[in-house]
Amino acid sequence: MSPEELSKAGTIPDMLDPEPSTPNTPPPSAIIPPARIPEPVIVVPPATPAPPQVINTAEPTPLKQIRTFQGDAAEALYHEQASLVSLRSAERAKQDLLRSKAEAPEDDGSGKRRAISLSLLIGGIIFLGAAGYAGYYAYTTYLVKTAVPVISIPKNRFLPVASTTTSDASSISRAALITLVQNEKAQPLADGNLLHIELTKGGLDTGVLMNTTELLLALEAKPPGSLVRAFDPLFMLGVLGGTPTSTFLLVKLDSYENAYAGMLDWEMTMKEDILPLFASEAEIGNVAANAVFTDATVKNKDARELLNASSTPVLVYSFYNQNLLIVTGSETALKTLLSELDTQALSR
Repeated sequence: MSPEELSKAGTIPDMLDPEPSTPNTPPPSAIIPPARIPEPVIVVPPATPAPPQVINTAEPTPLKQIRTFQGDAAEALYHEQASLVSLRSAERAKQDLLRSKAEAPEDDGSGKRRAISLSLLIGGIIFLGAAGYAGYYAYTTYLVKTAVPVISIPKNRFLPVASTTTSDASSISRAALITLVQNEKAQPLADGNLLHIELTKGGLDTGVLMNTTELLLALEAKPPGSLVRAFDPLFMLGVLGGTPTSTFLLVKLDSYENAYAGMLDWEMTMKEDILPLFASEAEIGNVAANAVFTDATVKNKDARELLNASSTPVLVYSFYNQNLLIVTGSETALKTLLSELDTQALSR
């Protein structure tokens, strides 16, 4: 470069630094004669520092300026029209964005896996519930099928029976009641088996049993009042199988003393009141009009017997204990009933 061109372009430090600085002494090879160098004009933006603008009316020179950090920064601020505040804001926004991305859960398929696990859990619970219900249903069904059926025993059934017949006796007459018992007695029945004749009131399905007082009224019997009061409402009327069959009557007692004395008093009319239940017409005709009860002992039990002309008992009664009276038609039937009561007492 010739000395004239250097003179026109001016010195390098003057163009880079707007502040006055100590001029650098060029090497001896760059010393040029004094020449007229125009002063550079620096234009500064009003709000932000801007790189110095040099207005050079001289012809451009091919010599490039030396780049410095200060110049690059000034140039960047100039071109981007940004301030230090905007740079800090941008940097802060960038850091917030990076932080939010770091804190945000990554979609690694865990949500889908949780949904599958929840579905499997619900399905498992439903399956276990269904299996438990099926097991419970099967178990209860098994219990019902294998359970021993509960047999409802009427309160007036004092002994186990082979069969039962039920009749509505709410308005039955004496003759009808005697006929009913004699017809059941005429039916074949295995030796030792019992038939229970159950008398009810108001129909077969009501379950209301006829009591002892109502039975005596239906028979038109005339026992002493003390005896009637000594009887419990429950009684058992039936037939004992054998050859021949025998009618029996078991009556619970409320008062043994009154019952014992009352039975002795009732012996005077017992033949007419209740003998037709236990003996046939032919057997009744073979009993003398003045026949009376006599003492007897049957299986170590005191008994009272009404004998026919052949000295054969046709009506026998005894007290099994202080709570039960037995009335039947023969000593054989009384023995069987006493044995049945003993067996029943031992089984309880």
